[in-house]
Amino acid sequence: TIDGKTVQALARDVQFHPVTDVVESIDFLRVTEKTKVTVNVPVKIVGEDECPAIKRGGLMSVLRNSVELVAPVSSLPEFVEVSVAGKNVGEPVRMSEADLPTGVTPKITDRDFVIVNLLAPKLSSVSAGDDADGDEEAGESEE
Repeated sequence: TIDGKTVQALARDVQFHPVTDVVESIDFLRVTEKTKVTVNVPVKIVGEDECPAIKRGGLMSVLRNSVELVAPVSSLPEFVEVSVAGKNVGEPVRMSEADLPTGVTPKITDRDFVIVNLLAPKLSSVSAGDDADGDEEAGESEE
Protein backbone atom coordinates (compact mmCIF):
# COMPACT_ATOMS: atom_id res chain seq x y z
CA THR A 1 0.00 0.00 0.00
CA ILE A 2 1.43 3.35 -1.09
CA ASP A 3 -0.31 6.60 -0.12
CA GLY A 4 -3.43 4.64 0.76
CA LYS A 5 -3.58 2.85 -2.60
CA THR A 6 -2.88 -0.84 -3.06
CA VAL A 7 -0.55 -1.60 -5.97
CA GLN A 8 0.73 -4.86 -7.40
CA ALA A 9 4.44 -5.48 -7.08
CA LEU A 10 6.99 -8.23 -7.53
CA ALA A 11 10.06 -8.68 -5.36
CA ARG A 12 12.96 -7.81 -7.66
CA ASP A 13 15.90 -8.22 -5.29
CA VAL A 14 16.39 -9.26 -1.67
CA GLN A 15 19.52 -8.37 0.27
CA PHE A 16 20.51 -10.38 3.34
CA HIS A 17 22.90 -9.60 6.16
CA PRO A 18 26.11 -11.56 5.38
CA VAL A 19 26.36 -13.15 8.84
CA THR A 20 22.86 -13.43 10.27
CA ASP A 21 20.91 -13.90 6.99
CA VAL A 22 18.34 -11.37 8.20
CA VAL A 23 16.61 -9.52 5.36
CA GLU A 24 18.09 -6.02 5.14
CA SER A 25 16.42 -4.68 2.00
CA ILE A 26 13.84 -5.69 -0.61
CA ASP A 27 13.51 -3.96 -3.97
CA PHE A 28 10.06 -4.10 -5.51
CA LEU A 29 8.96 -3.67 -9.11
CA ARG A 30 5.53 -2.06 -9.56
CA VAL A 31 3.49 -3.96 -12.16
CA THR A 32 0.06 -3.93 -13.79
CA GLU A 33 -1.93 -6.75 -15.36
CA LYS A 34 -0.39 -5.88 -18.75
CA THR A 35 3.22 -5.81 -17.53
CA LYS A 36 5.49 -8.47 -19.04
CA VAL A 37 8.47 -9.63 -17.01
CA THR A 38 11.42 -11.93 -17.64
CA VAL A 39 11.81 -14.59 -14.95
CA ASN A 40 13.66 -17.85 -14.36
CA VAL A 41 11.19 -20.68 -13.79
CA PRO A 42 12.14 -24.16 -12.53
CA VAL A 43 11.68 -27.19 -14.80
CA LYS A 44 9.57 -30.11 -13.56
CA ILE A 45 10.17 -33.44 -15.35
CA VAL A 46 7.28 -35.90 -15.55
CA GLY A 47 6.60 -39.24 -17.26
CA GLU A 48 9.75 -41.04 -16.10
CA ASP A 49 7.78 -44.22 -15.41
CA GLU A 50 6.51 -44.20 -19.03
CA CYS A 51 9.90 -43.59 -20.66
CA PRO A 52 11.30 -46.56 -22.65
CA ALA A 53 14.85 -45.17 -22.45
CA ILE A 54 14.82 -45.11 -18.64
CA LYS A 55 13.11 -48.52 -18.43
CA ARG A 56 16.01 -50.01 -20.45
CA GLY A 57 18.55 -48.57 -18.01
CA GLY A 58 19.23 -45.34 -19.88
CA LEU A 59 20.33 -42.18 -18.18
CA MET A 60 18.45 -38.90 -18.04
CA SER A 61 20.72 -35.87 -18.34
CA VAL A 62 18.98 -32.65 -17.29
CA LEU A 63 20.66 -29.78 -19.15
CA ARG A 64 18.44 -27.01 -17.75
CA ASN A 65 17.00 -26.98 -14.24
CA SER A 66 15.28 -23.69 -15.03
CA VAL A 67 14.33 -21.72 -18.12
CA GLU A 68 14.05 -17.99 -18.68
CA LEU A 69 10.56 -16.95 -19.74
CA VAL A 70 8.85 -13.73 -20.80
CA ALA A 71 5.37 -13.65 -19.32
CA PRO A 72 2.54 -11.32 -18.35
CA VAL A 73 2.39 -10.91 -14.58
CA SER A 74 -1.07 -12.49 -14.54
CA SER A 75 0.23 -15.69 -16.23
CA LEU A 76 3.50 -16.36 -14.38
CA PRO A 77 3.87 -20.14 -14.14
CA GLU A 78 5.17 -21.75 -10.93
CA PHE A 79 7.15 -24.25 -13.02
CA VAL A 80 7.56 -25.50 -16.59
CA GLU A 81 6.48 -29.11 -17.07
CA VAL A 82 8.27 -31.31 -19.61
CA SER A 83 7.47 -34.95 -20.23
CA VAL A 84 9.90 -37.75 -21.10
CA ALA A 85 7.05 -40.24 -21.61
CA GLY A 86 7.49 -42.28 -24.79
CA LYS A 87 11.04 -41.03 -25.41
CA ASN A 88 13.77 -43.44 -26.51
CA VAL A 89 17.54 -43.18 -26.15
CA GLY A 90 18.88 -40.27 -28.19
CA GLU A 91 15.57 -38.39 -28.34
CA PRO A 92 15.97 -35.05 -26.54
CA VAL A 93 13.18 -33.07 -24.92
CA ARG A 94 13.20 -29.56 -26.39
CA MET A 95 11.69 -26.30 -25.19
CA SER A 96 8.99 -26.47 -27.86
CA GLU A 97 7.62 -29.60 -26.14
CA ALA A 98 7.07 -27.81 -22.81
CA ASP A 99 3.56 -26.90 -21.68
CA LEU A 100 3.43 -23.10 -21.39
CA PRO A 101 0.43 -20.97 -20.44
CA THR A 102 -1.07 -18.63 -23.02
CA GLY A 103 1.07 -15.54 -23.59
CA VAL A 104 4.20 -17.06 -22.05
CA THR A 105 7.24 -17.47 -24.33
CA PRO A 106 10.85 -18.52 -23.80
CA LYS A 107 13.39 -15.68 -23.67
CA ILE A 108 15.59 -17.57 -26.16
CA THR A 109 13.72 -17.48 -29.46
CA ASP A 110 16.44 -18.07 -32.04
CA ARG A 111 16.67 -21.83 -31.41
CA ASP A 112 14.70 -24.73 -29.93
CA PHE A 113 17.08 -25.62 -27.09
CA VAL A 114 17.34 -28.99 -25.33
CA ILE A 115 16.13 -29.31 -21.74
CA VAL A 116 16.66 -33.07 -21.19
CA ASN A 117 18.80 -35.65 -23.01
CA LEU A 118 18.19 -39.38 -22.77
CA LEU A 119 21.48 -41.26 -22.96
CA ALA A 120 22.33 -44.91 -23.61
CA PRO A 121 23.02 -47.08 -20.56
CA LYS A 122 26.61 -47.49 -19.47
CA LEU A 123 28.53 -50.54 -20.71
CA SER A 124 28.03 -53.65 -18.61
CA SER A 125 30.98 -55.39 -16.95
CA VAL A 126 30.74 -58.21 -19.53
CA SER A 127 31.30 -55.78 -22.40
CA ALA A 128 34.18 -54.12 -20.58
CA GLY A 129 35.76 -57.54 -19.97
CA ASP A 130 35.53 -58.44 -23.67
CA ASP A 131 37.36 -55.25 -24.59
CA ALA A 132 40.10 -55.99 -22.07
CA ASP A 133 40.65 -59.48 -23.55
CA GLY A 134 40.92 -58.00 -27.03
CA ASP A 135 43.65 -55.64 -25.82
CA GLU A 136 45.59 -58.53 -24.26
CA GLU A 137 45.48 -60.54 -27.48
CA ALA A 138 46.74 -57.55 -29.43
CA GLY A 139 49.58 -57.20 -26.92
CA GLU A 140 50.57 -60.89 -27.28
CA SER A 141 50.83 -60.70 -31.09
CA GLU A 142 53.29 -57.81 -30.80
CA GLU A 143 55.72 -59.89 -28.73
